[in-house]
Amino acid sequence: MPSEKGLIKISNDRTKIRIEQNIPQLNGTLLPGGTMSVYTDDDHIRWVATKNGISVFDPSSSYSSFLPLLPVSDKESINQMGGVFYDDSSQCYFVCSLNPAAVFIINRVSGQIEKIMTDANGNSLQLCLNIEKDRHNNLWLLTDNHVYNYNRNTRKFVLFPTPNDGTKATFRDMLHDEEGNYWFAPYNGRLFYYNTVQRKFTVPKDSSLRRIRNITGINSVGNKGEILIGSFGEGVYSYNLLTGKRVNYYNEKGEVAYSALFLINDIDKDPNGTLWVATTSGGVFRYNPGMPFEKAFTGFDMKAGFTNNNILSLCSDDDTTLWLLSGNGLSAMNTEGQFLFDLKDELPFNFTSYTSDNIFPHDIFFSSQHKELLVGVGGGLLIHSVKQKDRLASFPIVITNIKASGESLTDLQINGASALRIPYRSNSIIFEFAGLFYGNDAGLVFEYKLHGYNKDWVNANKNFEVGFQNLPPGKYIFHVRARDKGGSVISEMQGYSFRIIPSFRQTWWFYLLIATTLSAGLYVLFRYRLNQKLKLFEMRNRISQDLHDEIGASMSGINLLSQVAAEKLQHNKPQEAAEYLVKVKNYTQDVIEKLSDMVWVFNPQNDSIEKLLQRLKSFTISVALSKNIKVHFVTDKASETINLTIRQRKAIFLISKEAINNAFKSSSCSNIYYHLTVNGSKWQLRIQDDGKGFSLTEKTDGNGLRNMQARADEIGAKFNIQSQPGAGTIILLEL
Repeated sequence: MPSEKGLIKISNDRTKIRIEQNIPQLNGTLLPGGTMSVYTDDDHIRWVATKNGISVFDPSSSYSSFLPLLPVSDKESINQMGGVFYDDSSQCYFVCSLNPAAVFIINRVSGQIEKIMTDANGNSLQLCLNIEKDRHNNLWLLTDNHVYNYNRNTRKFVLFPTPNDGTKATFRDMLHDEEGNYWFAPYNGRLFYYNTVQRKFTVPKDSSLRRIRNITGINSVGNKGEILIGSFGEGVYSYNLLTGKRVNYYNEKGEVAYSALFLINDIDKDPNGTLWVATTSGGVFRYNPGMPFEKAFTGFDMKAGFTNNNILSLCSDDDTTLWLLSGNGLSAMNTEGQFLFDLKDELPFNFTSYTSDNIFPHDIFFSSQHKELLVGVGGGLLIHSVKQKDRLASFPIVITNIKASGESLTDLQINGASALRIPYRSNSIIFEFAGLFYGNDAGLVFEYKLHGYNKDWVNANKNFEVGFQNLPPGKYIFHVRARDKGGSVISEMQGYSFRIIPSFRQTWWFYLLIATTLSAGLYVLFRYRLNQKLKLFEMRNRISQDLHDEIGASMSGINLLSQVAAEKLQHNKPQEAAEYLVKVKNYTQDVIEKLSDMVWVFNPQNDSIEKLLQRLKSFTISVALSKNIKVHFVTDKASETINLTIRQRKAIFLISKEAINNAFKSSSCSNIYYHLTVNGSKWQLRIQDDGKGFSLTEKTDGNGLRNMQARADEIGAKFNIQSQPGAGTIILLEL
């Protein structure tokens, strides 16, 4: 109920009355001034009207409470509170204070608060740093210059004399080892332990351990007789109590992987006995005993999703959650190394500072009995309950906007009946989404996954915006879901389908076109090579046929004449033998001439009319002079540039040679005219003499005319002979 003093709360059994008031140094409490009225809505959210405004309290997030113990400013930049502890035996909270030096003991049942500033002898305490418990359930107080044992019966701190004899040591941590010895870790001083058998203090035998300075944490490694020692500036040391083996994991081997493992703030153990190390600037490290040097520690930092690399303290619950305290507040990770969430936004209170000088500890504590996380901060005790909350109701998750290459799509494009199609040039996609949840639960974690691109779920940022760059063509489905702090999925958006349309060069028909083109090219190349081989084969056959036709008969004649001449000589008839040898000579000259002609014909360099005319002129010049006949070659420029195939070259050359040779032998002419003209794509060869001519009806000896006709037919040319007695002869070849 409202009152002038604040908000009055009466328990259901009416046995307790509590008043809730404004705490000036703490944000998140009731606004100052008296309360005027209280209204509770359908979601059980309480709206409290005060003289200075309205305070809103959401019961779904009322899992944190704060007990102020010191009057500090809300602008305080240094955390004056030290370590905290909950004692199951006495059911009391223990809260250390640096300035003023005191220990606050709060009875959880009665609510009584006791502030202790002196020891059992009445001497003032100095900078109370930490409360520790040994294996025998005894409580110890660590201060700047002394160590005390707590007597639960007298509720007094009894001095436990140490070698520093009251000088400044700044005891940060202690350890009760398996042999019953007590190890003390001073920030200012040397490491030492109390031997309970010999009842005296001693220092480690290893000289390296005696030289360690700025010790901030010490803890045992399971039941292996090994302890881990942390230093602010010298890294981590492993020391085996049984074998005396010592390993320095910072500067002994200069391992690059441990460059961040040198500013140690705290070492704590989880329920499985695994040690975890909190560092400044390096995040959290997990110790892996028994592994090689380079794998002895596994680091987890902002690269793994942490929001801060400066971890002041850590503690474990009785399950798999590790709680972390940084300069920004509380956060959580699991023992697999996965970052879970930040608690900062869920707390109803706002604290300006969780840290102070790195000399002083700010150890947090988890009470397994009550499932409470305890933090000394803001001049008081922050108690955060981590009991399992009721499961949140599912709520819609919707896409609010989609941007393709910086341009927002229209609602029609986003909500169309068919899947969204995005051109490949616009494949930079940004999704904006929202969870339609109006409660106050910062433990919600939103995750996304793009089916076809992401293999695993990825934590979304606080802006509820996800971007993808240069997506390859294909079909995708965008998913968003919400999880609570326990990892349970609360809501999941129906997958949003879209497609990146490929460019023409990325389509299957483009590849088909390329394959078809390549196949066609290969086929054309194959056909070309086959045709070339066929042409070569045909050329070889033609050469073979020509050798047989042109040379074979002459060689047979030479062979026969040579045999006859040899017989004449055997019968002592030299004159007759000489006649046959002359014939052999003539046949041989004819063979040589034909071979020369064939070699010339099949030479590809002689594929022009110009070369043909040169060959014919060379043939006619000697004969023409001996017979006093003039040969006139008449051609136009166009005809001289014509290129001929081997077949054409052979036919024209042999026809021309046969015609000119016949004119020399039989026409009794004075002039021979050789005309070659071109008209478009056609050409005409005209060979004419002014000799005696002959009658075309008369039978002639030899095969000259028939050979010329056959060669013309071979190249598809028209062949015609015009002649009559006394009028000379004309031979026409047209192609």
